[in-house]
Formats: sequence, C-alpha cells, structure tokens
Amino acid sequence: MMSEAPLRVVQLGCGIFSREGQGPAWKEMIRQGRVTMVVCWSRSEESAREMCAYYDEVQGSIKVEAIWGEETWMGLLQREDIDAVTILLPIHLLARYSKAALEAGKHVLSEKPIAGNMEEARSMVEFYQARRKEHPSQLYCIAENYRFEYAFRRSMQLLGEGTLLGRPFMVELTAHVPHLLGSKYEKTQWRREAKHLGGIITDSSVHFMAGLRLLMNSEVECLSSFTSKHAAHLPKVDTLVASLRFCNGTSGSAAITFAATSRLFEYRVRCERGILMMIRG
Repeated sequence: MMSEAPLRVVQLGCGIFSREGQGPAWKEMIRQGRVTMVVCWSRSEESAREMCAYYDEVQGSIKVEAIWGEETWMGLLQREDIDAVTILLPIHLLARYSKAALEAGKHVLSEKPIAGNMEEARSMVEFYQARRKEHPSQLYCIAENYRFEYAFRRSMQLLGEGTLLGRPFMVELTAHVPHLLGSKYEKTQWRREAKHLGGIITDSSVHFMAGLRLLMNSEVECLSSFTSKHAAHLPKVDTLVASLRFCNGTSGSAAITFAATSRLFEYRVRCERGILMMIRG
C-alpha cells in the first residue's frame, strides 16, 4: 500500500510567532514525513532566509525556497507544487491573503482572528460557506489553539448532563495579562500600529472567548461590555469587562486587561454539583 504524499506547504509570514508558535509543529510534521515546506515568504529577505534555515534543519535534501517582497506573494498561490498555505501576518492582512489563497484552490491555515474588523470577518465566513458548496474538500481553519488543549478537552468531559459536576450554568473569566512596554510581542511594529479593530483586546482575547464557548458548550447569544485604556504605551483599548448570555441559556462574565503588571488568569465554571476551576500560568 502506497503511503500518502506529504502536504506541500508555503508559509506566508516569518515573524516571531512563526518560529516560536507554529514552527515546532511544522517541524515535527516534516520529521514524520507528513509535510514538505516548499517556500517561506516574507516582506524582508532576512526573515525569509532565517525561516528557511530553521526548516532546513529537519527537511534534509529538499531545501526550502526563500521568497520575499510585497509583489511576490500572489504568484506563489498559482504554483502547482503547493497544496496549502499557512498565513502568519498582521491581523489587518489576514482576510485578504486568506481569500486569495482559497480562490487559488489552496487549503488555508490562518492565524487568528479571522479578520481585522467585523465587516471583513462576516464577509470571509460568507465567502467560505459559499465556496464549500462547490469545493467541499477545501479546508479553511483559524489557528485558535485552546480547543485542542488538554485542559479544555478534559474540562469538557467533566461538565454536562450525567457528568461528575453536572450541568454548568455560570462561568467567570478573569484574565490579567501583562503586555509590558518593550516585551517581545509588544515591540512588534504592527502591534504598535494596530491597524485592526480593538488592538491587543482583539489580538489575544479571541483565545479567552474561545475558552468560554468551549466550557459552556455554546455560542454567545448576547454580549454587553465596557472597554477602557490604561497603559500609555498601548495604542488602543487594553481593558474589557463584559457580561455574556449563551445560546443554551447559561450566562457568564469576562474581566480582561493587558494593562496589568502581574498575571492572574482563571476560569470558574459553576455547575449543578460543584465548581470547576482552571488556572493558567
């Protein structure tokens, strides 16, 4: 029986997270023979070549091609030696690049969130839903990782009818996450410019809200919130306090700030027969 051919991937974007976040996973899949990294593209030659060298450590004789420059990425999407695209770019660019890759017939893994504003986000959802009708095997995934983490998957097994804790009816999220001046991600230029809606709140809180939806096993039906800005070095709002109602009739709250100087991060789920607490370091 012949083994399945490796997925041929192009990476668009070679910043910090491409190496520290997705990079180790891609490396492991290369080692397993499941993926061949074909091209690393960046706006700068230096970062493209550095990323290629990173994958060349494990890819052996098949060297990764470095391509750079604002005018070169669209041509990559037309290449027949590429099956899939992973997109690690500033938030305000994600929807544009994802749509172009999907239109070129590639599978797409895009960093979160789906887009830089609500209009683009809704447009992308509608576009992909329509495209799936004609191309049902084409995949488009947003790289939100909480849904795959053991802590959340195990927690979901403990919640609900017939489980140890029983049906959850209320959830509280407290997330005090320092985003200090000069820290690794804060000093990224595109985060300082923050051309996307909501600044750091949108950038990181997409994870926190995904966690709430997982734990309550429901989408959010209604949300009311206040936002404010307290850290002088952050370009947009950095604090959010929200009340939520879920489609299954449960409710919750979220208190999130990136202006804190110390970390506190926990979920509390109140259930029929007890409480589940998840504390993240």
